[in-house]
Amino acid sequence: MLLGLFCALVRLSTPAIVFGLLGLLKADRPPHETGSWAGWAATMLGVVELAVAIAIVVSVLT
Repeated sequence: MLLGLFCALVRLSTPAIVFGLLGLLKADRPPHETGSWAGWAATMLGVVELAVAIAIVVSVLT
């Protein structure tokens, strides 16, 4: 989970999404006990970063 959050913070969107989702799949207890917030944060940040990167590429190519 923390690896996904780290990847999201250093702008590695695809690994952030993958590690965030893996962390969420592994967390099967309540969020306050497992830190699944890091998995959610990594996944959401990765998705936002990927969307921004795609938007920048599309705007540059058009």
